[in-house]
Amino acid sequence: MSKLAILLSLIAAFQILSCTSSHGCELKHSVEFNSNFYVDGDFPCKITLPDQSRLEFKDANLYYNDRPLGGVGYPISISLSSHGNYLYVNSGNGSEADNMLDIYELTEGGAIDKTSFYDDLKRRYKLLIGCDTGGEDPNLWGIGWEDDEQTIYILIQPIVRSDCGISTDFAVASVRISDGSLVSLDKAGTAKKKFKSYLPKAMIDSVR
Repeated sequence: MSKLAILLSLIAAFQILSCTSSHGCELKHSVEFNSNFYVDGDFPCKITLPDQSRLEFKDANLYYNDRPLGGVGYPISISLSSHGNYLYVNSGNGSEADNMLDIYELTEGGAIDKTSFYDDLKRRYKLLIGCDTGGEDPNLWGIGWEDDEQTIYILIQPIVRSDCGISTDFAVASVRISDGSLVSLDKAGTAKKKFKSYLPKAMIDSVR
């Protein structure tokens, strides 16, 4: 992706996420993952999107137009595709070392879960780094969008003290959300160059 394309996508993301919030919370631009905005403030937190649909974080759960989607925990970061039809949510368990990634297609009828490809992606990742497929599952983070805004970039990294790899054994996957098809899966050495604008500097510097 060119620097101009990245700049335009960031501008679009900022515009679409420059939405109203209440209950003492606000969206702030993520320093480490430049396509994400993190939710800063206390629960409950209500966010009104440009199409007037609503996200709400309360009681450790996420709601879309008052319908429960699932549990979340701080730290929380979100990113909405520029077309407004896809949303991903990164949420921790009180730690930045653990993460749960949820992906949704936003429709008039509600939010549709788009994570059915996870098991296959985790299996492919384990094979990529030479780990037994029965090993512990890695963490997944949403880190950005392809130009078409239909493809998500996912950072994959072993959990802390994993029996399946160490922190520098990360990879980045490009996945087409509509059908869950894998576009590419790059190990750390390639990923740090290909996705340099999307990864934390410390992570890039950790790989020789």
